[in-house]
Parts: sequence; structure tokens; C-alpha cells
Amino acid sequence: MTSQATPRRTPGDARERILVAAELLFAKRGVDKTSTRDITTEAGVNVASVNYYFRSKEALTEEIFMRLAERATVLRLADLSKSMDAAKQDKRSLRLEDLVDCFIRPYFEPGFHGALLARFILQHRLHPSEMTQRVFVQHLDPFAMEFIGALCLTDKRVTRVEWLWRYSLMTG
Repeated sequence: MTSQATPRRTPGDARERILVAAELLFAKRGVDKTSTRDITTEAGVNVASVNYYFRSKEALTEEIFMRLAERATVLRLADLSKSMDAAKQDKRSLRLEDLVDCFIRPYFEPGFHGALLARFILQHRLHPSEMTQRVFVQHLDPFAMEFIGALCLTDKRVTRVEWLWRYSLMTG
């Protein structure tokens, strides 16, 4: 006779459960409308766990933004590489449409919480903070430079400086 009991949760996975719960709740309700108690209840941990693993709700929020930005960057770079490889194989120029698809995909990918990523980016645009700046410097800015380089390959008549400001307008 086999037991169908719920698997025991180990203390080591409490941190990950908090991250998963926070991301889910932030995506549903927003950061400001999600309490630490909401997160810990959803994660099945005690309230002190957030402070133990993250020091504060703000540090937890930064980690969620960092994880979303990292996942978006990995996805975008993979798509960018595929688009560039396809263009080389077909001996054609890189298509702007492929790059736009690559850029917007994380916002629409099922289960990705693209709207939450967009809210974090908008928060940075409207009210930049040290926290949002760290995420941009580590993940989003390096991708932007790669992406702008790829944009330059789509139309050689457009200068890199023009692509920079076009990118800024597109993302602003």
C-alpha cells in the first residue's frame, strides 16, 4: 500500500517557495497591495522567513525583479541568436519583425508574468531607485546593447545613434 501523502517541505526550499509566492501575488495584486503575511501564507512559511531570507520586503521585491529581468534576458538572447542564425542561413538581412517579436515575447509568454516585468520597468522609468537601477545595470542594459547591435544589422542606412534613440523611444 503506497501513501499519497503530501511531500514534506524541507527548510531549504522555503526561500524558493517565498520567491514563487511573491512573484505570483505581485503579478496578481501588485507589490503595494501584497503584504508580507500574504506572501508567507501562500508560501506556507512563517512571517519571520521573509526577513531571514531577504532582510525586507523591498529586498524580496528586488530579487523578484532581478529574476524576471534575468529570465527575460535569457529568453530574448536565445530568440535573438535564433533570428541571427536564420538570417545567416538564408543569406538575408536580419528582419526587424523578428527582433520586435524577440523583444516583446517575454511580455506575452504564458506563465512568465510579463505584466509584472512591465510594471517594474515602468516603475523604474517613473521613479528610478537604487534597487531598479541595479536590475537595469545587471540585466536589462547589457541586453539593450546586444539588441541595438542587432537592430543595426536590419538596416545599414540607419546609424547606431539613430537606433539608440529609436530603442529608447520604443522602451520608454
